[in-house]
Amino acid sequence: MSDGDKPVVILGDISDVVTAHYGASLVDLRRSRRTKDIVEPRQVFCYLAMKLTRSSTQQISDFIQRERTTVVASRVKIAEEIANDEEL
Repeated sequence: MSDGDKPVVILGDISDVVTAHYGASLVDLRRSRRTKDIVEPRQVFCYLAMKLTRSSTQQISDFIQRERTTVVASRVKIAEEIANDEEL
């Protein structure tokens, strides 16, 4: 299968799946709250967005309304957690 045959994943698709899974909303992910029930889905969104889309870090940060450093740190954090947590 060539890259042209792969389905296109967009940021909205990822936010829909993540918010449905965690019982959150896009508004929740964009809020400045730092409680675990919001931070984890936000980090998972950033991780998946960087892994599954061709979006730049800046595009992802604009979508989620966070700093670019937050997006990058989220990717690193979730990658580490995946290595240690089979359930995640």
